[in-house]
Amino acid sequence: MNPTISVVLADDHAILRQGLNFIVSQHPQIRVAGEASDGLQALQLVKQHAPDVLVCDISMPSMSGIEVARSLQQQAVATRVLFLTMQDKEEYIIQAVEAGAVGFLPKETVGEELVKAIIEVAQGKEYFSPTVYNKVFKALRQINQKSEVRITPREKEVLSLLAEGLSTKLIAEKLFVSEYTVSNHRANLLQKLSAHNTAELVRKALEMRLIA
Repeated sequence: MNPTISVVLADDHAILRQGLNFIVSQHPQIRVAGEASDGLQALQLVKQHAPDVLVCDISMPSMSGIEVARSLQQQAVATRVLFLTMQDKEEYIIQAVEAGAVGFLPKETVGEELVKAIIEVAQGKEYFSPTVYNKVFKALRQINQKSEVRITPREKEVLSLLAEGLSTKLIAEKLFVSEYTVSNHRANLLQKLSAHNTAELVRKALEMRLIA
């Protein structure tokens, strides 16, 4: 059987890359088109070989895996990104999904699951390891919430100043508006984010990445 799935492996640890190459190359359907030791090289290899799947770490020199995925997404490159990483915090999962990743696996994943993930991702499916699935689900929910909430530039200014702990009076002075106007913006924000008080409002805004 001739290999039908081409893969580029990107990780800054040579021994790990070699191990991954050995594992996935054992499958008759998979062919490793290249190995990258940093993000920029990964991007170049994807452009050169147009693989079906890029298996990529998040933490890499020159460009992070997130930046690589985002660049491929912006250029509408067909290669699908599968992250194999130790970075499984929700913030990284959110960034990965927003950047267009369709798979996410922890580095302790065994070879059989990695091969399965590559095949499913190459077939147009998504693959998230059971160990991170709950985090992925929560991340997707936050992304959906973020996409549904629309705030105006002025509301964002008020929100940022509330997050800094400023009072209504100080915000009004800083923005050269009345306290009544600030209170109206705050009331609109509470409604849009389904928050009951300023503390909850700020917490939700940070979770939904409406403010930094």
